Amino acid sequence: MAISFVPRLITSGLWLFACTAYGQTGESPTFDVASIKPCLTPPDRSLLGPRVRYTPDGITASGVRLDVLVMEAYQLPPVLIQGLPGWTASDLFDLNAKAARPAEKGEIRRMLQTLLAERCRLVAHRETKEMSLYDMTVKDESKLYKLKDGADKTNEDFNTLQARTKAPYLDQARYREAGGGGAVSLTGTMDTLAISLSKQAEVGRPVINKTGLEGTYMIVLQFYRGEFVEDLQSVFGLKLTPRKGMTELLVIDHMERPSAN
Repeated sequence: MAISFVPRLITSGLWLFACTAYGQTGESPTFDVASIKPCLTPPDRSLLGPRVRYTPDGITASGVRLDVLVMEAYQLPPVLIQGLPGWTASDLFDLNAKAARPAEKGEIRRMLQTLLAERCRLVAHRETKEMSLYDMTVKDESKLYKLKDGADKTNEDFNTLQARTKAPYLDQARYREAGGGGAVSLTGTMDTLAISLSKQAEVGRPVINKTGLEGTYMIVLQFYRGEFVEDLQSVFGLKLTPRKGMTELLVIDHMERPSAN
């Protein structure tokens, strides 16, 4: 029987997975209609935009890898998922799934977990392991950009934040010297920001929120390779302190390419 794990972060800094068994009435929400099939025309990655898009009643993705969908479904960074088949990091698929009614993102993600179990025969279990972590604390709260309670981010917020951080385009000579770089744009609570940061290749380990801050914040940051952690502190006042700690992993026991729709 496939098992669903829903992650949550607690104050002790451990990642926990609440278990529910698929097939039990009322415990595993499902999409009303769903299609997941091989991508015949890979999208142009030079065009900016999210690979996974939420709609009011579902989720879509074009040319997405299955490891990305697993990370999205469980809201876990790659470092906390083990045992994924190699093809999940190379084969591309198109996803179009709709619920029978409007749903929150959290419920849509649980539906995605059910879909992966049904179509990909995903079976997983949890294991506890000591590994390298980052504790995220506040070094200088005045550098953070907080949205008004209940307000959505706007273009004005984005422009104000960029002006305040004085973020220029990356210097191409320095970009080449550093061996690359990138940019991140994150909006959410400190818990969701910690999860998002955990997924950044430049971070490379789980981030535990220990800021104690409430509310929704925006982070827009350009960086050169190897400088993300330092820039996060200097520009936004968020400090990432490395340590060892016990954490729970999602271990994939079995996963197949999607079955016919």
